[in-house]
Amino acid sequence: MPQILVENAPSQHHTMESLSFKSAVNYHRLGNKEKMMAALERLPKLEERTDFLIHRNYIKEAANLLEKYGIIMLRKFVSNCIYM
Repeated sequence: MPQILVENAPSQHHTMESLSFKSAVNYHRLGNKEKMMAALERLPKLEERTDFLIHRNYIKEAANLLEKYGIIMLRKFVSNCIYM
């Protein structure tokens, strides 16, 4: 391995998870939803992804993630919201 890579290796604080979360935050600030969602896909926990989306008012995207992983049925969720 080249010495420059060894000398400039990321610290233990720079995990894939932390860098992915920071990327998602930055892409959200820039308004790049596509890259934000791609960064969120690298987070290991579904709950972290949905929490991120809900706290930033991406409710539909959070529901889509939950539906994708079989947690909820989106149509039923939306129907219940309409009739409440």
